[in-house]
Amino acid sequence: MSQKNPVANAGDAFIVPSNALNIRMLAHTAELDTALGQGRLLIGTPRAIYRLNVPVTRDDWTLLNDPSQPLQTVAQIRYGPVGDRSAVVVNGDLFYQTLEPGIRSLTYSVRYFQQWGNVPISRNENRVLRFNDRSLLRFSSGIEFNNRLYQTALPFQSPSGVAHRGILPLDFDLISSLEEKLPPAWEGMLEGIDVMQLFEGDFGGLQRAFAVVLSRLTGKIEVWELTQAERFDVGDRRITMVIETPSYTFKDPLQLKELESARVWIDKLFGKVEFKAYYRPDQWPCWIFWHAWNECTMQNCHEDPVDGTCGYPTQDFCESYEPQMTLPKPPTPCISKGRRVPANWGYQFQIKLVIKGWCRVRGIIVYALTKEDQPFDGIVCASNNGRLAAPNSSQQVIPTRVNVWGDESIQTAWGDGSAWGEVEP
Repeated sequence: MSQKNPVANAGDAFIVPSNALNIRMLAHTAELDTALGQGRLLIGTPRAIYRLNVPVTRDDWTLLNDPSQPLQTVAQIRYGPVGDRSAVVVNGDLFYQTLEPGIRSLTYSVRYFQQWGNVPISRNENRVLRFNDRSLLRFSSGIEFNNRLYQTALPFQSPSGVAHRGILPLDFDLISSLEEKLPPAWEGMLEGIDVMQLFEGDFGGLQRAFAVVLSRLTGKIEVWELTQAERFDVGDRRITMVIETPSYTFKDPLQLKELESARVWIDKLFGKVEFKAYYRPDQWPCWIFWHAWNECTMQNCHEDPVDGTCGYPTQDFCESYEPQMTLPKPPTPCISKGRRVPANWGYQFQIKLVIKGWCRVRGIIVYALTKEDQPFDGIVCASNNGRLAAPNSSQQVIPTRVNVWGDESIQTAWGDGSAWGEVEP
């Protein structure tokens, strides 16, 4: 819709269609092809985003000869920002949370405007986002700090206000290179504190970020700083992180395999680090414990077993690395998947590492051996009266196989109702 000049002269505000709901955001983005040095004004509602080319001053606005200027256009239909605190301007783009719930990029949406799918960029975080309370999303918060986008998640109502149990980080470091650029990567979820709001600022040229936190111990409101180089939390308290790999098919999703071992490669090892490994085959819903071990490197001279007196000259203690931490053969409890088989038998395997301490995982190598897969193993047959019969019964055994085409891969549904889906590493 267009905004009339006399309305601006009278001091009235611009309006948007009533079906777009209330205005929740006003923001500017950078734009190089304008003499003003800034982009159009973005007006966000939960159902749309509008763009308005606003003059610099009210006098410039009222002196326009064309009564249809400045022109207000629609930039995004249906999916708009839930609030101004979660709208984050990064260079020429605008990131914001929506009521799906999801996280979207305005530039990404405009770029693929003519395609059928109007999709968010947060599919990798759907395991968290699907539990968001949509009635509280307008209190969500976001910032850009340390080359990452941070968006709060899992809001809940507290006596002191709305807080969030998690933070979703999007890493832009993969595009920060003159070499081949990869798309930004979601880094799971940060948890442990209840964040009410994130904010950042410039302190003498140094960008610093803070979080207003609702304490789980005292119930008081605290201010925490997001740091870039600290290895530990509050002194020497070690931080726990969890890594889940994709389901590895070893390039052959139809081949039965036996999980044998795995090798973990880490660096930046500093202090004591505890590792716990888990695995699960195929679509088994529960994690199965695999192995636990510790690695350690000295942090200072007081931990030196030879000379702990810290004499002169003092020695620098550097971070270490371990390139070959080999796991033993996993335990093999019997699990039920229509037939009872060892847990380390399957067509694909997923690994989880729980790490407490400071280190960086450089790689995970998983080893599996191929197994002989019986063509009629696990067949479930139907008798003449429609009841299920055992495979060794006198009824005729007719194996059936139906190919069902999915969105990205072929899924094969067998006569017993089970199915597999390929997940590429």
